[in-house]
Amino acid sequence: MKVSVRTSVKAGIDPADLKIGKSRGALAYFKEHGIPALIGLMTVMAITAVMTKLSDYFVKDHLIFFYLLPITGIAMYFSSTPAVVALITSVIGTAYFLFPPVYSFRIDEPLQIVELLFFSMFAFIAAKAGSRLMR
Repeated sequence: MKVSVRTSVKAGIDPADLKIGKSRGALAYFKEHGIPALIGLMTVMAITAVMTKLSDYFVKDHLIFFYLLPITGIAMYFSSTPAVVALITSVIGTAYFLFPPVYSFRIDEPLQIVELLFFSMFAFIAAKAGSRLMR
């Protein structure tokens, strides 16, 4: 059994029209994934700025867990992809701005490395569960 496949040339579609469709697809992809990821990045940056200013008033050991609520909210409102972007950014921001030595990615205490790993796992699970909750 032979099946004929219609290509764009046989169907009478101009190849320039296909390029327009691809650019619209890129814009739709940016609206669906890019803007929520940027919102997640801005949220993490704002929380990091607040925590660095107020870190003298809190116990500095466990400030990373303040990121859980916005990550879960982003996952519930948008999807899990922007929440994972916010998760990665929050881990990097915590290691750089909050854990001693400050303004360095080097972490001196092994307990803080374990805390970053457990936070990453917990926040990833929360992001996936939050995104499925709103479907």
